[in-house]
Amino acid sequence: MLNEERTKLMTKMSILEQKNGKEWIKIGDYYKSDYISLQMLKTFFSTSVSFVLIIGLIVLYQMDYLFENLNKLQITLLAQIVIVCFVCYSIIFQIIAYWVYAVRYRNAKKHLKNFKENIEKLSVMYKIEASENKD
Repeated sequence: MLNEERTKLMTKMSILEQKNGKEWIKIGDYYKSDYISLQMLKTFFSTSVSFVLIIGLIVLYQMDYLFENLNKLQITLLAQIVIVCFVCYSIIFQIIAYWVYAVRYRNAKKHLKNFKENIEKLSVMYKIEASENKD
């Protein structure tokens, strides 16, 4: 005989697992500091690439001006400005990345805890049913 409560719980768990479970399990395999550090490292590399692309587009857009005023430009000052902009850009995105991935980690851990509690409930239901069937 099917236990309706157990079937509902199993269906609910299956839907959650198919929806986000694989991502939660991957996140749950890490310690919080390791997960956030890895994601921040990825963010640093992607923001570095995006910054270089943005600077490249600006240079291409201003190419005429740059060639006309190449002798008048203070290249060291321009390089310092670009470096300061890069540092600020990176810091802003690192702060955002830390916050986003800390929240993701916390949510994944919370969902995994609930998932494990549901597994324990299922286990208890099976044990109760097995003991009832023996009698």
